[in-house]
Amino acid sequence: MTALRRFVCVLALFAAPAAPAAAQVEGGRAVARATRIADPVSVDGVLDEPFWERLPPVTGFVQREPVEGAPVSERTEVRVAYDDRNLYFGFNLYDAEPSRIVRSVLQREGPSQNDDHVMIGLDTYHDRRNAYIFGLNPFGTQEDAIITDEGQPEWNWEGVYASAARITSSGWTLEVAIPFSTIRLANVPDPTMGIAFYRQIRRKNEEATWPAIGRDFRNQFFQVSQYGTLEGLSGIAAGRNLQIKPYVFLGARNPAVDLSPSTEITRNAGADLRYAVTSNATLDLTYNTDFAQAEADNAQLNLTRFSVFFPEKRDFFLERNGLFAFGAPGNQSGFRQQLEAATFFSRRIGLNQPVLGGARYSGRSGILTMGYLDIQTRDEGALQGRNFGVARVKADISPRRTIGAIFTNVQGGGEDPNRAAGADLAFRFMRSSAITAWISNVWDRRYSASTAAGNVDLLLRNDRYSYQFDYLNVGRNFDPAIGYVRRLDMVRHTHEVGFHPRPAGGAVRQFHVNVGGFQIFGQDGRTQSTNGYLKFAANMQSGDEVGGAIAVDTDRPASPFQIVSATLPAGHYAYTHPRLYVNTSDARRISEQFSWETGGFYGGTKTSYTGLVNLKIKPQLQVSYNFQRDAISLPVAGGLFATQLHGVNLFVAANRNLYSNSLLQYDNVSRRFQANIRIRWIHRPGSDLFLVFNTSRRFAPPGEPREADDDQRAGILKLTYLIGF
Repeated sequence: MTALRRFVCVLALFAAPAAPAAAQVEGGRAVARATRIADPVSVDGVLDEPFWERLPPVTGFVQREPVEGAPVSERTEVRVAYDDRNLYFGFNLYDAEPSRIVRSVLQREGPSQNDDHVMIGLDTYHDRRNAYIFGLNPFGTQEDAIITDEGQPEWNWEGVYASAARITSSGWTLEVAIPFSTIRLANVPDPTMGIAFYRQIRRKNEEATWPAIGRDFRNQFFQVSQYGTLEGLSGIAAGRNLQIKPYVFLGARNPAVDLSPSTEITRNAGADLRYAVTSNATLDLTYNTDFAQAEADNAQLNLTRFSVFFPEKRDFFLERNGLFAFGAPGNQSGFRQQLEAATFFSRRIGLNQPVLGGARYSGRSGILTMGYLDIQTRDEGALQGRNFGVARVKADISPRRTIGAIFTNVQGGGEDPNRAAGADLAFRFMRSSAITAWISNVWDRRYSASTAAGNVDLLLRNDRYSYQFDYLNVGRNFDPAIGYVRRLDMVRHTHEVGFHPRPAGGAVRQFHVNVGGFQIFGQDGRTQSTNGYLKFAANMQSGDEVGGAIAVDTDRPASPFQIVSATLPAGHYAYTHPRLYVNTSDARRISEQFSWETGGFYGGTKTSYTGLVNLKIKPQLQVSYNFQRDAISLPVAGGLFATQLHGVNLFVAANRNLYSNSLLQYDNVSRRFQANIRIRWIHRPGSDLFLVFNTSRRFAPPGEPREADDDQRAGILKLTYLIGF
C-alpha cells in the first residue's frame, strides 16, 4: 500500500457520516424565521404577550448526548421576534418533572453548565466561523461569550441584554431581549444570520441542539459552521451606537498593619467609551483605566523549574481577546495545559504601572477582520510610562480557512524599542480536524540571533479517534515584550493517539485512552527533556468521571535550580509517576474532585494529593474548599519538606443582581494568608457598583524580622454607569 493510500485510510477514520439534519430544512440547511412585531414586550419570563402564540416555533431539537440523533426527551420550542431595537427569543422548555429542574447559579458568568440551561448562538455576519453566545439558566442568570474562528468561547465578554425565566407547572419559560447595539451586523438592508440553540437537561445529563450537531463535531455547540440560518430580518438599522461608561473610585490602603502606618486614601475617576464607527466596526476608548474590581488570582505552588502562568482577568483586555490571540495556546488537547509561547499576551500590559488610557479598534471589511490596540501606561516611581501597540489582521481565504498577521511594538520607559511580527494560518477540515501554524520574530537591540519562534499543529479528530502532532520551536532570545514564553531555547516534538469508544448501554457513556509524549531538544540539538504517558478515563452517564495516567519523564537541566527550599544540581533525572482521580457531577448538591499522584521526582520522591469539595446549601449560599498537599523527599540539603495550599470560596447572593464572592487562600511556602472579598451590585444592565476588600498577612517564623509589606489591607468602592445614545 502506498503512503498516499495509507494516509487516505487514516483520514477515513475521521470522516464518519454526520448526524441527521434537523427537521426545518430549506436548501439543505435548517432555517428559523424571525417575525417583526409592533407589540410592547415586557421581559419577565412569562410568555403572555399575544404575539408569542402567533409565531411559528422552532422545534425538532436533536440529542447529542446520551443518544445521538434521537429527539430531545422533553418538548422544546423557541420563537423568534424583533423590532427596531431588539431581537427577542421566547423559550417553552417543557419538563415532565418540574420539581427536579436543576437551578443553582445566580452569579453572572457563573458556571451555568451545572444547571439546566439553554444557549443561543448568533453568527451575525453569517460567515460560519464567528459567533456570539448567550447562555441562560432557569433563574434567567446570564453568561455570554464570543467565538472567533470556531475556537473556544471567550466567556469573559459581557454583553448588555435582558432576560427573565420562570418555573411553571409544565417546565420552565424564558424571555430574552438582545439589543442590536450589543451585536455587530452585516451592513445590508435584510441581514441573514447563522443561528443555533442548545438545551441541557442536567439531571439526565442530556444535551440537545437545533440544528443537529453530531458528536464528530468535537467543538460541540460552538461549531459555528454547522449553524442553521435565521431569516426574516428586515429594515434593521443598528446605527452608530455610542456608549459611555464613566466610573468613580474611592480606595483606602494600609500597607503594613502591624507597623501602624498612615492609611493612604485614593480618589479617582475615568471612563470607557464605545462607538460603532460602522455596523461592522467598533472603537473602544479608555481613560484613567482602573482594574481594582478584577478577580484575584488563584494561588499556585511552583514545583517546576519554569515560571507559572496566570491568566488575564481584566475586562478591557478580555474582550476581543480571540481576535488578537497569536501563539501556542493551552487547554487545546491532552498534552497542552497552559500557554506555551505567545507573541501577544495582554497581561504584560500594566504589569508594574497603572494604565493611563488607550484605544482598541476592531472591524470587518469583506474577507478581512482587523484589530488595533494601543495602550499607554503612567510613570510609577522610578519607572517611566511605556506604550504598547498591537496590530492584527485576518483574512478568510475560503470557508473554514484563515491566514493572518500580527505586529507588536513596545517603547518608552527609558528602554530600547521591542518589536515583533508574525504570520499564522488555520485550515479546518472534515468535522473537527485542523492544521494550524504560526511563525514570529522579535527585533530588540539586546539580541542578534535566535529571536524567532514557530509552531505547526496537526489535529485529526472525531468522536471515536484522535491523533495530534505538534512541533514547537522557540529561540534562545525569543523575548516579545508584550508576549509570554514559558520555556526558551527549545525544539519540541509531540505526538498523541487517542481511542474513545462508547459501550452500548451500562453506566459508562464513553471511555478515553490516550497514548503520547514529547521530546524537547535545545537549539544545539541536545536532548533536554522527554515525556511519555498513558491516560485513561471513563465518563459516566451520571456526569461523574474517573481516570488516571502513568507518565515517564526525563529532564537534563544544564545548571542548578531551586524547588522551594532545595537546590538541585545539573544532571540527568528520570522518574515514573502514576496518577488516579475521581470527579463527581457538578449538578449534585455536594460535588467533589480528588486526585492522587506518587512516584519519582528529581532523584527523590513526591506524593501529591489535591481535592475540591463544593457544597450548594441553596442557590443564595454556596461554599467550596480546595487543597493541595505535596510531600517531597529530595537527596539534597533542605530536600525533605511538604507544601500545602488551602482555599475557600464563599458565594452569597440576594438575587442575580446582588451577590458576593469571597476567596480565602493560604500556603505554607510563602506563609501568607490572602483574602479577596468582592460584592457586586448590577444596578442596571451594564452598570455596576463594586465593593472590594483585600487583605494579606504573612506569618513569619518566630524570630524572623517582619517586613513593611508583610501585612496589607485595602478597600475600594467603584461605581460605573452605562449611558447609551
